[in-house]
Amino acid sequence: MSQAAKLTELPKGTRLDVVTPADRSGGKTHWQTMGSAFVMGDGSLQIVLDGFPVNGKLQVRIPLPKKDA
Repeated sequence: MSQAAKLTELPKGTRLDVVTPADRSGGKTHWQTMGSAFVMGDGSLQIVLDGFPVNGKLQVRIPLPKKDA
């Protein structure tokens, strides 16, 4: 499913990533995982954080496929 999917199109129980941007050298951005979100039956999100971003920014995203090592 694309990142542009609407929450209303996601089935109940779908797990999403909660991430925060962190600036890195060379002007690159690293996306640090801060927790998970789950789609509820009414289309709302339940968000579970493992940490709190110092920059105050969070983004909810559909997980990307894992890269093979």
